[in-house]
Amino acid sequence: MDAVKSLLLIGPSEVPFAPNLGTNIHSFIFENISEIQKVRLSQAIRNLIARYEPRMAVQAVTVSTEGSDQAGYAYVVNVVYTIADVEGDFNIPLGF
Repeated sequence: MDAVKSLLLIGPSEVPFAPNLGTNIHSFIFENISEIQKVRLSQAIRNLIARYEPRMAVQAVTVSTEGSDQAGYAYVVNVVYTIADVEGDFNIPLGF
């Protein structure tokens, strides 16, 4: 699970000699919050996990928003997974 969280927080070209490792999910925080953006973010996370962590079977990726007009909004991503017949989930907050 920690390896997947690290993968999700690494941007493209941040790892020497592995320019394709990582994802650009942080770029979503600069886009308007919409249902389309939630689907794009969910799909980017599913693709990254499928490509770099085949031991993890993703059951669901849920993207929600939290915050207010004064404090700002952020995406919160919840990933439900199975690894070696053990189910679990984790959250990744994106934005401020």
